[in-house]
Parts: sequence; structure tokens; C-alpha cells
Amino acid sequence: MRIVGMPRILMLSVVTLALAVSLPSLAAQDAGLPENGAAKTTADVAAPADGTDPSHQSHQRWNYFHTIPLQEAAGTVGAAAPEDSAADSAWWDFILTPAVFSDARTDLGDLRLVDATGQDVHYALRVRTPEYRDEKIAAAQFNEVLGANGSREWSYDLGANPPEHNQLEVETTGDEFRRRAVVEGSDDGQNWLKLTERQLLHFHSTDARQKDLHERHLRYSPSRYRYLRLKVDRDPLVDKDPVEVTAVHVHRRIEVAGETTTQTARIDRREPTRAWNAPASSWILHLPGIQQPFTKLRVEFGDTDFARNYQIEVAGPATSSDSFRVLASGEWQRRPGDLRTEFEAEVPASTAARVRLTIVDHSNAPLELRAASIEAPARQIVFARHAELAGPLRLYYGNPKAEAPHYDLERNLPADLRPVPLRLSLGPQAVNPVYEPEPLPLSERLPWLIYVVLAAASVAVAVILFDIGRSSIARYDALEVSAGQTSS
Repeated sequence: MRIVGMPRILMLSVVTLALAVSLPSLAAQDAGLPENGAAKTTADVAAPADGTDPSHQSHQRWNYFHTIPLQEAAGTVGAAAPEDSAADSAWWDFILTPAVFSDARTDLGDLRLVDATGQDVHYALRVRTPEYRDEKIAAAQFNEVLGANGSREWSYDLGANPPEHNQLEVETTGDEFRRRAVVEGSDDGQNWLKLTERQLLHFHSTDARQKDLHERHLRYSPSRYRYLRLKVDRDPLVDKDPVEVTAVHVHRRIEVAGETTTQTARIDRREPTRAWNAPASSWILHLPGIQQPFTKLRVEFGDTDFARNYQIEVAGPATSSDSFRVLASGEWQRRPGDLRTEFEAEVPASTAARVRLTIVDHSNAPLELRAASIEAPARQIVFARHAELAGPLRLYYGNPKAEAPHYDLERNLPADLRPVPLRLSLGPQAVNPVYEPEPLPLSERLPWLIYVVLAAASVAVAVILFDIGRSSIARYDALEVSAGQTSS
């Protein structure tokens, strides 16, 4: 028995299936991908008409770049001390500029350093805040003396040619005490010179909001004495027996100097306002970068005698919906005869495009704000220096979807680089000539297409159901006619 409408059903099914299969192909073609979904490689991209090096085609998702000529490093060092021989350094470095902070990601995870052949150069991104490094120095105890009034002395030998040291860490028994401690140094173990005299403290706080007071470090000026002698007195209010010291450690605690950058802010005209229920003045300070980092605000006033409370707020660019949020507040004061004109305010590390400075005037005349600037630890890029590196380099950025590289170099790089790196300079910002923005999903670029496909599929299903229903009715009628003829 032949089923009525089967060719039409098959045709509609084929059309529906073709529409479903064609959607991924359309999406892949519109995204610039082959129909198999594989991403284009450098070899798949033709050289641009402007003569751009095809080796940089793999960074076509990055919108901006800076050129970094390697020859600019000659004779330039970054934060170098006079005794450093930067020419022998194993590293190059450069400092990021406001242009990078405007167009890179906030976390700077989209930065890519590339050589002239298009190969990625591994780098370390460092925020140059001052750091403290602590090293323990081996010391052998060779003498212990019980002194008068229950005091106790210990002597230590740091060995021949000891390294520089500047701190003792003393671990003692007991609780709730204040013990006088004296540290002395000697080159021969006979003639002693006092290095420091301090109190060893250990008190528990009765206020849960405050920390316990525990001071067990004795700091002194850097020294290279071979022998150290420690004397600890009893606390007459607490200790009945001589002091027991469980361990003494000799340390070298040094500060690794940081590096700061200063940027000038553009000042809008003063706006009268109110703050803390009093008349006030407000200025908008425009920073050079859209996501400009800063930890300190410096301002210069023309007035000679004042004492005013201030409030600092930050926000994104004026074109954004970002509202101002309070960052810090305090007081600036200048008495008659005070020669300084510049004042500063420490703020929590932040990124912003605008700063709103509000100063409470009360019944006083508004202050004359002459200049404003911000300060922040420098963002430094460090990478290995070697003759095989092909220049000039490029620093790419401006790809919101790029994954942070997390190179091993960033975690293994020493905090204090000696000799200091040779300093390179960033060229002006340039737009990537082969830039191709990340394509929007097909549903966003052609929002109507999904409805067309669904409508076509619905119509096809409706036609199929209609044909099936009509065929079923025809078969039923045919069966009844056949049954009537048989009975007659």
C-alpha cells in the first residue's frame, strides 16, 4: 500500500536538516574560520597591503602595540645604583606608560612581548614596591655566663669573614614580661662595642580588636663583627629565676628599593559643593590613563595659612556609568612661616580615570589649587638579554579575551637584580594594522536568523503533521469503503 505525500515529507525533512547543518558553517565562515572549525594559522593569512611583517599576523586580536628598539638601551639603566655595572646586566627592562593602562586589561594579562620574527619573548611583570628580604646567618654559641641580678649572657661566633648582619631574633620562655636586652659586637672577642639596647616584650591584649604585643627582634646598624654578645636582664616584676633563651638567630634584613612613577593630572575648574554638612570645594582631576594606578596624590596650593579636611574619591572615565567611591580622607595644614607648598595623601592602591578632591571650607575662602599629580610603584617588564633576540620588539595589548601568560620567569626572577637591567624605551602607541576584532556570536550579529530557522522548522513540522494526518484519514476512509464492499 502506497503512503500518500511521502515524497513531500522527505523533501521537507531534507530542507529542515539542511538549515540545521548550515548554521555552524555560516557561523564559522562569518568568524573567519574554516568550515571544520579550526583557527587560521599564520600561513593562512595573506601579508597585509601596508607591508606589515607577516610574522605578526598571529597577534591580530591585539588592538595596539608599542615598538621597542633594542639599540636605545645603550648607556641607559633603570634605577641603577652608582656601583652597578649595567652594561654587564643579563636583563633588559622598560616601564609601562599611561597608554598601556588606558587600553590594556586592568590586570595587564593581555600583554605580549614579541620579537621581530613574531616569536613571543618571555617576560616578568613586576610592581616596583619596596620589599624587605630576610636572610638567616649561621652562628655558633660558644659561651654562656650567669650575671648579677639573674641576668644572662650568650656569645656567638659568625665565622671568618662574616656577611653583613643587622638583627638578632631572640626566643625566650615566659609571658607578660618586659626584659632589657643589650647586643654587643667584637672583632676579636675581647673588645666589645654596644650595637643596640632594646626591650624584649610579650604581652597579651585584653581587647579582642587589638593584636598581642610581641617584640623579639633586636635591630642595629649593619655590621660585620665576627662575634656577637647578647645580655638579657630579668623582669623584676615577673621573673624569679634567670631568663631562659631557647634560640637566637642572626639575620640580615635588607630593603630592596622600589621605583615610582609620577604623572601630572589635569584639573577641572573648582565647583562649590557641600561636604560634612558644610560649604566645600570640589575639583575633578583627570588622570593620563583610563585605568591609571596610583597610591599617592600630591597637590600644590597657593595659600599660606590653612587647616582643611579633605576627601578623595575615584571613578572611571566620564563616558562610563562608574560612580565615584570614597578612597581616603584626612587633613592638610599649613601654618604661617611654613615654606612647603606641596601636600600629599597616601591612598590604598587603586586604578582610576578620574579623582574627585573635595576640601571642606566652612566659612573660609576656597583654597587655590595650582597643581596635582599622582604617584605609583612603576610597572616594570623584565626579560632576558641575549644577542640572539631579534629587534625591534613589539609590546602588544588590547585583547580582553587573552589568557594571562604566567611565564615561569615571573616566579623565578630574583627580587633584587644585580647588575640592574638596561632600560629600554617604549615608542609611541600604534594601532595594529592587521587587527581583527573578536567576532560577535552569530546570534548577536544576526538575531533574526534564529527566528527564521525556527519558523521554517515549525512550518516544515506542521506540513509533515498535516500530510501524515491527511494520509491517515485517507487510509481510514479506504478501509471503511473496502469493509462495506466486503459485507455487501
